[in-house]
Amino acid sequence: MIETRQIKNFLVLAEQLHFGKAANLVNLTQPSLSRQLSSLEEQLGCTLISRTSRSVELTAAGKEFQRLAHGLILSIQDAVRGTQAVAQGSRGELKVGFTSYAAWTILPAVSKSYLETYPHVRLHLHEVLPADLTTLMKSGEIDVGVTVHPFDGSLRYQQLFSEPLCIALPSAHPLNQLADISVKALEGSRFILSRRDTFAPLYDSIMQACSTGGFSPEEIIYTNLQQSIINLVAEGLGVAIVPQSMRKFNHPGVSYRPIESSPEIDCGICWDPTNQNPCLLNLLALFPPAA
Repeated sequence: MIETRQIKNFLVLAEQLHFGKAANLVNLTQPSLSRQLSSLEEQLGCTLISRTSRSVELTAAGKEFQRLAHGLILSIQDAVRGTQAVAQGSRGELKVGFTSYAAWTILPAVSKSYLETYPHVRLHLHEVLPADLTTLMKSGEIDVGVTVHPFDGSLRYQQLFSEPLCIALPSAHPLNQLADISVKALEGSRFILSRRDTFAPLYDSIMQACSTGGFSPEEIIYTNLQQSIINLVAEGLGVAIVPQSMRKFNHPGVSYRPIESSPEIDCGICWDPTNQNPCLLNLLALFPPAA
């Protein structure tokens, strides 16, 4: 079998066309270099170098092998560098699952920070429901989730952001005439929100805010996405309690009012600790736990 070192040594000899100089450059004796050449020629079944007492020249086959071998060595070097880059996480791919809520909070900043540090990694972003993140991470379909705290205790979670909730009202709602609105004022209103099995942390925070206000919502329209909730509020179908970041949606038919002493909802990254994708490990290193 032809060895890489034989090819490299041949290329030095083909460049120098002098056995003594080539042997010195590759740290071999001239007889050892000659034996390597003979072994290479025997394996190829042809003469690569013609030598006389006065000259050393490449044969036609030698010139062709020089051309092909040079490309082969470059390919091997590229393969080594590429493999090392993937092992180090500076190349490869990272599959990120995110919820619609994360898209309005930390997803852009997390993605920008990661790609600025690792520009050669292929980043795949997939919007999913919070309840689906666990299954997707455990199956390896995604490497990391950008969302609220996950349902499954076997996943790790790093909080990166937290914010209070606010009230979302249709622009024509009578409560907009008041200077201050408490959650208590929403009692008896139709609420629009996500089901608990879709977005448990947010659902629980909303119910906590209502409980603090002395009531529990009785008439509810359920939908999955926060954008859908805002759209339905804009149509006058009900009121909602949403994360403050949803103000960025800037729907012309909705007004937002603060909640005093509001519970907070957080957002961060979650992952399966058995996932050893180097690209994931590098992402986690960018956002270490607070000391």
